[in-house]
Amino acid sequence: MLNVKTIKKTALPFCGIMLLALTVACNNDDASSLSAITQEDAAEAISASVTSQTNGLAKTMTDASALAATEAVYTTNANLDCNRQYTGSYNAAASQSVYTYNYSGSRNYTLHCLDNEPSEFQYNTALQGTYDTPRMYSNDSSESALTISGLSPTQTLAVFNGSYVRNGYQESKIRQRRNFNSVLTYTVNAITVNKSTRQIQSGTASVTFAGTGSGGNSYNYSGSITFNTNNTATLTLNGTIYTINL
Repeated sequence: MLNVKTIKKTALPFCGIMLLALTVACNNDDASSLSAITQEDAAEAISASVTSQTNGLAKTMTDASALAATEAVYTTNANLDCNRQYTGSYNAAASQSVYTYNYSGSRNYTLHCLDNEPSEFQYNTALQGTYDTPRMYSNDSSESALTISGLSPTQTLAVFNGSYVRNGYQESKIRQRRNFNSVLTYTVNAITVNKSTRQIQSGTASVTFAGTGSGGNSYNYSGSITFNTNNTATLTLNGTIYTINL
């Protein structure tokens, strides 16, 4: 009887300990789930960093093309000296309905020439600021290093190649409302912009998402973006397709 009583007395705390351990494990799983960065979260961050409504990649390219047009780079009599770098401060801000952004920093640009004939227009920016949309808020920085070819006045499309990086903190406003830090790295491949309308016509970009969730875990995603003629782009992540409104 003593042994049985002893077993009973020790078994009850043991069951309690096991129940507590299971409860803690479940709570940890819930916390981990809430701090995880899902593919959908990554897709939202990528979409927000591309659209013009957040001063994203699309806006950066159309701004570069607009500057090239202003400086008569698309003509035979450009306003810029060949192979000379021009630098200055740069601000970009907008408030449109439920979309706002405010960025400041610097940019530089150079008209590269061969035998005194324009060959490429180099456009670089480094900006810091915030954007706010119905689906996401971000406090981040961006860096672009873009080369524009197709400068001849006989060509209607400017062709972009280069890189674009967004690095910062995001807060999702949908689903689990997760917050995380991310680095988005783009490689721009032959994206074309109409010189007159400044609309993106075609081209692709590869993108990698490297994020750290609020719990400290790392998450990585990679995909590709195809730019369309109807002011949209198609993002593909692990076989799932998302539409980005530019």
